[in-house]
Amino acid sequence: MRGYTNVNSLSQILQDTASFVLVSLGLMTLIQNQKSDESAPPEDTYPLAWWVTVTTQQPDYEYFFGPFEQKDEAEKHLCGYSQDLSDEGAIQIKASVIWCQPEAVTRALRPVST
Repeated sequence: MRGYTNVNSLSQILQDTASFVLVSLGLMTLIQNQKSDESAPPEDTYPLAWWVTVTTQQPDYEYFFGPFEQKDEAEKHLCGYSQDLSDEGAIQIKASVIWCQPEAVTRALRPVST
């Protein structure tokens, strides 16, 4: 039972962190583009951009970190995100940088049993 609690805690921490990063980057982009005539996208959508995607087993999750305007900027953060997940106990970590528009920043790859 303790391991299950740690998985839930890790998942919540990562979701909160990813949300904070996304909101922070979104606000920075809005401030930089104040003179733009384009309106901001709805809050429930994520932009088409470069994202670091990390998959782990135990827990079986896929995480998206970003968005990044440049691929090389995302690549600079790739190892850090992987190390953070490893430090939290995740195993079999695979990370890459992709151009995408994620529907969510965290998703379970397999249903979590209770």
